[in-house]
Amino acid sequence: MSHTINQTRIMLQTSAEKLLVMDGYDDCIVGICYRCGQEPILAYDMNKVIKKLMDRRGWPRDVAQDWFNRNQLGAAKGSLTPCFIVPATRK
Repeated sequence: MSHTINQTRIMLQTSAEKLLVMDGYDDCIVGICYRCGQEPILAYDMNKVIKKLMDRRGWPRDVAQDWFNRNQLGAAKGSLTPCFIVPATRK
């Protein structure tokens, strides 16, 4: 199964009451994470989120990473809290 970005956006619109969305980070969404016995959650590209913090706030990477760790990665909003992935690269 795969979803295009447009399909993911449609799912967001129709499932907005269930999926927790980080405002202003739609371009960092990489997909939907399906988990056994649990509701699906949004998956964000961690590197894109951190880069966006750096660009928006003019922070160096270490400051953006620390803020991300405390305020986004560490935001416990229940079982629907988004997940963050680091995409694998091919050499």
